[in-house]
Amino acid sequence: MFDSNLAQRKTSMLLFEIEESFGEFIKDNINDIKDIPNSVIDTLQERKSEIEVTTIEHVVERTYLAEIFHLASVATDNTSLNTLIKEISKLAVIYELYDIRNAIAHPNRAFPICYWYRVAAFACDPLIVALGIDRIHKCLISAEEGIITDPPDEWLENSLFEIRNNLPNHFDHDVTGLIGREKENKKLLSLLTNPRVNTVAVVAPGGYGKTALVLDMLKQQVSNPKTASYADAIIFISLKIETLTATGIQNKAAPQTIEQLKDELTTAAEVTYEVPFENFNECKEYLEDQKLLICIDNLETLLRDNPEAFDELNLELPAQWRILVTSRTVISSNQSITLEPLGKKHSINLISSYIRKKGGKVLGKEFSEKIAIDCYYNPLAIRLSVDKIINGNAIQTAITTTKNEIAEFSFRNLIDSLSRNANKVLEALLLAGESEKIYLCALLEVNLDELSNALRELIPTSLLTRKVYDDVELFDLSTSIRDLLLLEPRNIEIREEIYIKKESLARQAIEVDKKQKELSISTLNVTYIPKETNESLKILLERFHRCSLSNFEKMSNILKDFKNAYETFKNLDIFQREYARTLSIMKDNKLAIKHARIAYTINSKDPINLYILADCCFRNKEYEDSSKYYIDLLKICNELKINDKKFMVSVYHGTFQSFLWKGNYEAILELTDDWENKESFSAVFGGYRATAYKRSVENSFRNNITKYIDGMTKSIDVMNRVFEIAGYLKSPCIQSLKIIDQIEYTLPKIFDNKKWYKFCISSLTFLKDHYQGVIDQQILEKNSSTKIKQIKHTIELLKVLKIKDNPLSGIESKSEITNDMTLVDSSYVEVWVYHVMPDSNRRFAQDSNGVQYFLTKENTSSELYPIWESISQGDKLYVIPSDKREASKATPVTDIIQG
Repeated sequence: MFDSNLAQRKTSMLLFEIEESFGEFIKDNINDIKDIPNSVIDTLQERKSEIEVTTIEHVVERTYLAEIFHLASVATDNTSLNTLIKEISKLAVIYELYDIRNAIAHPNRAFPICYWYRVAAFACDPLIVALGIDRIHKCLISAEEGIITDPPDEWLENSLFEIRNNLPNHFDHDVTGLIGREKENKKLLSLLTNPRVNTVAVVAPGGYGKTALVLDMLKQQVSNPKTASYADAIIFISLKIETLTATGIQNKAAPQTIEQLKDELTTAAEVTYEVPFENFNECKEYLEDQKLLICIDNLETLLRDNPEAFDELNLELPAQWRILVTSRTVISSNQSITLEPLGKKHSINLISSYIRKKGGKVLGKEFSEKIAIDCYYNPLAIRLSVDKIINGNAIQTAITTTKNEIAEFSFRNLIDSLSRNANKVLEALLLAGESEKIYLCALLEVNLDELSNALRELIPTSLLTRKVYDDVELFDLSTSIRDLLLLEPRNIEIREEIYIKKESLARQAIEVDKKQKELSISTLNVTYIPKETNESLKILLERFHRCSLSNFEKMSNILKDFKNAYETFKNLDIFQREYARTLSIMKDNKLAIKHARIAYTINSKDPINLYILADCCFRNKEYEDSSKYYIDLLKICNELKINDKKFMVSVYHGTFQSFLWKGNYEAILELTDDWENKESFSAVFGGYRATAYKRSVENSFRNNITKYIDGMTKSIDVMNRVFEIAGYLKSPCIQSLKIIDQIEYTLPKIFDNKKWYKFCISSLTFLKDHYQGVIDQQILEKNSSTKIKQIKHTIELLKVLKIKDNPLSGIESKSEITNDMTLVDSSYVEVWVYHVMPDSNRRFAQDSNGVQYFLTKENTSSELYPIWESISQGDKLYVIPSDKREASKATPVTDIIQG
């Protein structure tokens, strides 16, 4: 059976001999104390200032085990033994001799049997034998044979290693010890031992165990010789002015300003170093070369009135001083550790351990789980709840009371130290309830970075709750904090501002719904926004839809807002689709295709998603993919029997344009074979059929004129028929411009060749019959004056061709062509209607310069009033503009006539 006491005695005996033997080794190999570094002498002198260190014996007497091997290395410098000493030093670390030495010095510490075997393994290592220290091996054999000689008591007392410190003797978590923080403990130690890190912050809500973690780790480190590598002393200062206990809030005296903190630090340094200082500056100067670790507990209480004060103090400290702080709010720090709740397993362990050591009645697993879950795995809440239960409170009453006390305690301690934006977030959540980031940005009129900074302040506190639903972060106030904000308002002005903004956003969302309904926007219109769309997203989409495509500055800001909202709405196809359109407008076509594909993946049943994907591919000149997607879309539209004319026209345009740019004219001719039977789409099909004929032959004029004439004849015949059937609609008129260009290019070269006479006459007849209709349609378009001039130039050029029966010869010259305006008062402006509102009372029109006008029935002449409802798109009217004009809006008119 394992005898812990015997193993400890054997280990003590052997460790004592190791120290003694290496001490003798040092004495034998160092002849003069001057060979020992001054830094070592100074450190040893501080340990017993009453006796001056003047001999090698003094040095060895005051040396800890960790320093023994360092002095042995000094003693063997520049000798063959030095390599052996360095290897032996590594062995001491591997076998944890320093930790074992401290365990021996602490009688209450557990002493596992492995400690004996580690020291024994060190003692019998061949390196010790090679060094020639025989006494260590002999001591090992004696211990194994049971011949034990205990080391002197003064060895246990005088050789105990401990870093200078002022840590408290008793900690709040002493009852149970630190539970469930092994990972955080390890990370904290790694940061403190990293020389590149000079400030470490442990951040968490109240009650999560920040102070317990720090004090537990520091308590272990002050007795660990390795600590000397990064700290000569540890000073602990608490700024906690209140403590929440089972009996209520207890007040404490603590520094509340930077100057008071400096005074407290000076006093603590005096106690720790046993040296008096006049002031903080003298303290800094005296200890400038010391590796001082300063731990400041509950720093947030100091930051309430002057958040920058801590940064200023940090910069003022000597370079070798480092700071470890605990705080409920985020601070400026190059490294921080955020504590999470304990978790279910560790919380239940804490409950069991705490009740047992408090002498309470053991709770069943079900009750323990309930306490852990209802306390949100908060260690302080768990301990206070258990205290109340032990004192006779019902479990639910104890938990509810404790949670409210902690929330109120946190609120009162934190509210004044929070930034303005953090306070605005609290007020926004009070008014709006559970909200996502993008809505809070709009409500508070801050960007995502500013909001994230505010949330980083609040998340480690217990003031708000955070949850993730469908990958969307949602934030809300805890119930008790909501009540406190209502009962004890701190920021009425901020609340008023947010309330006004909240009402404004709500009105904007309602206006979007109203507009969608009034304009009867189709579900297959890219500007359609479903009523159930999130309010924040609805407003963002409407901003995008209303933004001019040419206003790149505004569009760039909208793109930023889409990026900021991405994590919130990334699972919505409407968001991905409109994000893709925004990227496409900003010419990031590759990324636009990516997000269009995501939208289609999310919802492949909505044809508009496939339409946007096809469109994005087309804009990126990926015509193979775009034509494929458009054909797939046409099949879907046929299956669903979609009869939305505007949407179908867009789909047909995309399909034919993809094939045109791909050069697949045969595909267009095949799709448009029965174009005259396409009813309301005959103009679109016929226009592209004519274009396909033209495009298929336009490069063959020089090398195969017969083929060229045949293709152009078919193109002109089809376009003729299109105008006869559908009139002068926008799409075929635009396509006819290219046919007119070909006629202008070709006829002067072949008009005198009888072989092509018939083609020439049919081409000229086509011009004569349709040029005015095309011009009238072009007047409705913006920036069309150049095209109109070109058409007129073509007429003037070809009307003088000396060809028999030239159809254009009878057309009047420019100067003789009359304009309807000559018959109308000069105060009127000639306009063409380009949009008819659903209510039939309103129209939009524009003049030849692209100026837009807003027309209403009440402003019509007596002759026009009865027939106003019959006025449709493309009709020509004459108006008198009003003097009351607003920038970026259509000009109202005071009178409307037909002329």
